[in-house]
Amino acid sequence: MKFWDTSAIVPLFLEEKNSKQAYEILSQDTQMIVWSLTWIECHSVLARLEREKLISFKKFSQAREDLKKLENTWIVVEQLNWVQKRAERLIYLHVLHAADALQLAAALVACEDRPVNMDFVTFDKQLARAAIKEGFCLVIE
Repeated sequence: MKFWDTSAIVPLFLEEKNSKQAYEILSQDTQMIVWSLTWIECHSVLARLEREKLISFKKFSQAREDLKKLENTWIVVEQLNWVQKRAERLIYLHVLHAADALQLAAALVACEDRPVNMDFVTFDKQLARAAIKEGFCLVIE
C-alpha cells in the first residue's frame, strides 16, 4: 500500500505531464491510502480550473466522475486528533504548508509512525523532501 498526496492523485483524473507515471504507479498497487480531506483538495483543483476556464466544462464533468470513482476505492485516514498532533510537529520541523503537513501527518498515522513500512507518492518537491526526512520511501522523484 502507498500513501497518495493530492499532487499525485490529480493526474489520475486530469491529463497532466505526470499522468502516465501516476497511472503506472497505481497499476502496480491499486490500494491508495489518503488523508480524509484529500477529496476536497482534489475538488478544489477542479473547481479552480473550471472557474478560470483552463479546462472545458466537458473535461470538468468527466474529471469529476473519474474522481468520484477513485474516491470509492480509497482507504481514508480519519484520525483527526492523531494527525493534528503530528502535523504540529511537522510544520516546525519542515518547510511545509498546513495542508502538506496534514498530508504527511496522515501518512505517519497510516503507517503507525513506521514510515519505512510505507511508500509515499507525491509530485510536490517540498513535501517529497519532508517525507524523505521523515523516513518514507518516495515513489516519485
